[in-house]
Amino acid sequence: MQSIVEGLVAEIRQKDEEIADLRQRKFARFNNEDCWMYQGDGDDSLESLVCPVVISADDLLQLINNANKQIQPIRDRFTV
Repeated sequence: MQSIVEGLVAEIRQKDEEIADLRQRKFARFNNEDCWMYQGDGDDSLESLVCPVVISADDLLQLINNANKQIQPIRDRFTV
């Protein structure tokens, strides 16, 4: 029983380290301010963030192009 508990404690510590590492990758410091490191993996809810976002130019252009594609049908309805 003791070895089972020790094994579980070791596993929990390992998982805690993994979580800390993942948090560091996702949320970092930039110019002495907390910022979000955009990953593009579907877990980025940019509209809910209140901090700067670090994103590559390619990813930003892709987001803009996708938004424009969604907005264009609405623009077409109101354009004379």
